Amino acid sequence: MSPSSVAGSDGYNGNFFHKCWTIIQEDIKNMVHDFFKGRNLTKFYSHTCLILIPKVDSPANFGNLRPISLSNFNAKIISKILSIRSNPLPDKLISENHSGFVKGRLITENVLLAQELAQGVSQINQGET
Repeated sequence: MSPSSVAGSDGYNGNFFHKCWTIIQEDIKNMVHDFFKGRNLTKFYSHTCLILIPKVDSPANFGNLRPISLSNFNAKIISKILSIRSNPLPDKLISENHSGFVKGRLITENVLLAQELAQGVSQINQGET
């Protein structure tokens, strides 16, 4: 992971993790192992701050803004692991006509739907229906 990545809402970037790895590695490894064993991440880890960066001096509409998300670096680690592990799967799982890949549709709509579904499954698993 890049040491020059932008710090997330926790204030830490990749440089901190690179320089302090010998001190924090066991805690980070335990957190990642717990996540893959089914333990939920607290909002501290999963919180993402969305920021709009102006592309021009006086933005008049959202097209003049660039959205970026500042994620906790621990969540970035888990995302990277998931990305690497799932990299071979898309060609086997995603057909050409899936909505996120159709021109004119927004993948963000699917992301929001996936988040809602994941929360619903989590609530069902915890008996909160």
